[in-house]
Amino acid sequence: MAGGGDLSSLEKGLVILRELAGSESGMTAGQLAQAAGLNRTTTYRLCDALERGGWVRRSATGDTTEFELGVSALGLAVLIGDKYDTEARLRPVISELARAIGETVHVGVLAGAEVVHVARALPASGFSVAARIGTREYAHCAGLGKALLATLAREEFEELYPDERLRTQTINSLATRSALRQDLDRVRSRGYALDEEEGTLGIKCVATPIFAAGAQPYFALSVTSVPARMTEDRLPDIVSAVRGAAALLTAAFGGTVPRDWGNGSPAAPAPAAPPATDADAGAATRAARRGRTPVSVPQPAAPGVD
Repeated sequence: MAGGGDLSSLEKGLVILRELAGSESGMTAGQLAQAAGLNRTTTYRLCDALERGGWVRRSATGDTTEFELGVSALGLAVLIGDKYDTEARLRPVISELARAIGETVHVGVLAGAEVVHVARALPASGFSVAARIGTREYAHCAGLGKALLATLAREEFEELYPDERLRTQTINSLATRSALRQDLDRVRSRGYALDEEEGTLGIKCVATPIFAAGAQPYFALSVTSVPARMTEDRLPDIVSAVRGAAALLTAAFGGTVPRDWGNGSPAAPAPAAPPATDADAGAATRAARRGRTPVSVPQPAAPGVD
């Protein structure tokens, strides 16, 4: 039983939800008041407020009115369960990738024209260039973002980037939509994206998508380090490790990789590409942002590393 003391209305409402969640059936106002340590008037008032938000549902049988959890509470339970299920699937793979390659690993999701960092794993060596969870970056300036942008259908790409000029974060950032299209063509061809100090000077990364059912993009996975540790000689090993880990996670989420994804040499440096045309943009393989976003996407943030 909770003490009625100096609890705020929010705390009292949460106590009511906790009692209802722990009950095998509905509870009357009297039962709720006793279990929560509140008076009946307060219990009724809070249940009315919770009912308006869909957190509590009331049902009447004869002269008896009972309360139980509403659809909002049940929906939240599903989202929370999904979040921890997602983390449980990601964690072993990204932790092993960070250990094996000795570099920082990030996972991100696309949110409009930004990419949001939702998970990370640090190497045992202690050397880390990790971004904070919740950090947002311009998608076209980050390896994670470009890996996901490369999966977009032409219409979605043009909706996100209606203008030719793009915002930049460093002198290496792609500054035009045409340049971005060319780079995304290369990403689709080789199966991975490169961030050549485009988001933060002194930071490079290799990234590739994780696909869900129907070959829909789910996340992107990246290995991030400094240029001295991501040399041309080492790049093939890093690319192979990232793509291998992404394939494992794609399988873990019941997904499939599109047949036309990464048809080029998987570990070859980016080749020079001819100018892209509007038709080239139509080569994008799958539409992103059609599937669910598995974790909550925090707000603010300035560009960080990826």
